[in-house]
Amino acid sequence: MRAVHNDNLVVLEERTHHVQSQLSPVCFQLQRFASELAEATRVAVDLLSGLKEVARERYPREWQSACRVAVQRAERLQNVSPTPATQVEEALAHLEDLETKCQTNLGRSPIPGTAESPAKRLQLVLDYLTEEGLASAWRALSTKLS
Repeated sequence: MRAVHNDNLVVLEERTHHVQSQLSPVCFQLQRFASELAEATRVAVDLLSGLKEVARERYPREWQSACRVAVQRAERLQNVSPTPATQVEEALAHLEDLETKCQTNLGRSPIPGTAESPAKRLQLVLDYLTEEGLASAWRALSTKLS
């Protein structure tokens, strides 16, 4: 998806390697789009906030560790430059090639995975919660709309 801001309008354009099924661009008034987006995502933000509170209360040591790791990752990513458009196009072409290969192997069963331990699963959840950006972005947007 590509979003372009033009005066008080937002134009959303689908970016996919499936050109034959690509949707036409759509256009919205920025203020209305932002208001509806904030309202539509309120439930998800409330859920994420509740999950973070539970994580902080029930697993304080693990939560603090996950927060430190998230801060370290964010610091490393600050100096990363955006991917050039040519590399994005190459990646889309590669994805289409992989999808074609997968479709030819549909009859095969997936490789069985190993069972995750509860501690590993908890760590994955905590890592996700410390790095998710929806809640903070939502708060910033809703503050601007107020």
